[in-house]
Amino acid sequence: MNHLTEIQVNEYLDSALDVESRRHAETHLAACPECRARLDELQVVFAALDTIPEQVPGRDLGDGAGV
Repeated sequence: MNHLTEIQVNEYLDSALDVESRRHAETHLAACPECRARLDELQVVFAALDTIPEQVPGRDLGDGAGV
């Protein structure tokens, strides 16, 4: 069985696959526990990242040492 690539899994999560590719990915994910586990892990990571508040950097990005 050919597994989904990392790119395919990420594009699936981003809803960036065309209809035929998405259908293929969904069929594969339903039958392949390994790819389904990778998808589930990425969903957990992305959900955790979504909880991190966005930080806006200040004007001075230097380390204060002065060059």
